[in-house]
Amino acid sequence: GVSYVIGSNNNVIVLFPDHTKYVCREGHSSTVHSILVVGDLVWTASSDKSIRVWRLGADARSLDQVKVLHG
Repeated sequence: GVSYVIGSNNNVIVLFPDHTKYVCREGHSSTVHSILVVGDLVWTASSDKSIRVWRLGADARSLDQVKVLHG
């Protein structure tokens, strides 16, 4: 499972119980301010005026972008 999902600059970082991490460097072009995790979906909101929806990969060690909402 996943311990935490955090935003750092324009990256989304997934932290795992074994202290390893996955850094998603693609997607947002500005600071990630908000993150919501619902099941295997991760919603991120950024200063770039977009909300991105990600799905944890089948290996639970990656994020696959599902949708982009622009505001």
